[in-house]
Amino acid sequence: RIQNAPFYLDMDCPYVATEKVDGQSGTFTLQRIKGKHFWNKDTYDFAVCSRNLRKWTKDTSSFWTVAEKYNLEEILHKLIGDNEWVAIQGECVAPNVQGNKYKVTEPDLYVFNLVYPNGRVGSVEAKKIVVEHGLKFVPILEESVSIKGMSVAEVLEYATGKSKLYDTLREGIVFRSLDGKQSFKAVSPEFLIKHNE
Repeated sequence: RIQNAPFYLDMDCPYVATEKVDGQSGTFTLQRIKGKHFWNKDTYDFAVCSRNLRKWTKDTSSFWTVAEKYNLEEILHKLIGDNEWVAIQGECVAPNVQGNKYKVTEPDLYVFNLVYPNGRVGSVEAKKIVVEHGLKFVPILEESVSIKGMSVAEVLEYATGKSKLYDTLREGIVFRSLDGKQSFKAVSPEFLIKHNE
C-alpha cells in the first residue's frame, strides 16, 4: 500500500492506473515439461491456484469455475509460445465472494497480470492480448498518470471513486509502471469505512 511505500511519490515514473477489483486473487499457469529425449514430446502442467494454494482437484470454487468457463488451459497453450511457462493472474468475483459488491450472478474473472519468465507484461499490452482471447481485464482508468509530488492523502483521494463494474464505490486503484515491473495499491478510505474493513 502507498502508506507503506511513500517513496513512490518521489519517483518520476508514469503509471497505468487500474481499478482494484474486490474479489479473490487467482493464478492460472501452464508449465512446459520437456521430453527427456528428442523423440519424447513435451507435456504441459496446467495449475489452478488460489492466493496461497494450488487447487489440485477440480471443484466448484470460483477459481475452477472461471478456468473452465473461459477455457484458460487452452488460452495458456496459445500464449506460452517458446517459453518455459506462462501465468495469468486475476480477480475472481462471485455471488458468494466479498459480499458480491458487483452483483454478479455467476463467477467471473478480471485479469490483472500476464506473466512470463522474464517478467510481467505491461498492463496496456496485457489487456490487448487477453481481450483478443476472450478474457476480461480489470478496468484501466488511465494509461499514463504521474503521481510525483502528490501526498499520500492526495493519492488516496484520487483512488476514491465509482467502480466501472457496477454502481458502487471502487475498492481503490492499483498503480503499475508501464513496463509492469513495479506496482503498488491505494485503497479508498471511503471504501474501508463503508464496508467496515
